Amino acid sequence: NDHHPALPMTAALLNSGGGELFLFFGAQLDTLSRLSDWEKEERIKELSCIYSVAECIEVSTTIPGFFRKLPEYLAPGSRYPDDTIVSASYHDVNYGRELTNDKYLEVMLTVNDQVTGRIRIGYIDPSRNVLPEEQKMLDEIGRMLNMALGRRELAETMAQKKVEEAEFQERLERMETEIAVREKEIQAQKQKLSTADSYL
Repeated sequence: NDHHPALPMTAALLNSGGGELFLFFGAQLDTLSRLSDWEKEERIKELSCIYSVAECIEVSTTIPGFFRKLPEYLAPGSRYPDDTIVSASYHDVNYGRELTNDKYLEVMLTVNDQVTGRIRIGYIDPSRNVLPEEQKMLDEIGRMLNMALGRRELAETMAQKKVEEAEFQERLERMETEIAVREKEIQAQKQKLSTADSYL
């Protein structure tokens, strides 16, 4: 109606591990219309990569498990997927392959305002250059990961606290049982000494 005018949008269909995904573009419609078909495909590929990484961290059971899978999700978002190297570190543990040249994109990972790691993407072939658009993709993935990793670390810390509390409670119960046994032994010894005193 007059109060709610129609908004022109562009849609793209992507296939991911979790099924089909529709991407809708509204505010950037004019920008996309000026891009070549190749550039549009690259942008859609990058968005698909961001979605795949988000899905991966949600379904991963552990943080190290996520980082081990990360290269297979990040590489398809680059311009030359088959030539891509993904290197990551998190809490001083390295994942993926180390880059052999200094042409790479990088994003730092921070949790609670502390740098906890980084992700780097580059190419095996040193003559290939990384693109500014790929840095934007990596920055967005880094922003998303910082929030997700913060949640996961908090959840894992709380789970660890529960385990520690359960272990402490178990140790406390064992000590109480041992004390009760020792008290019975002491009482038995006292009874024997009392009987010996009476005899004497």
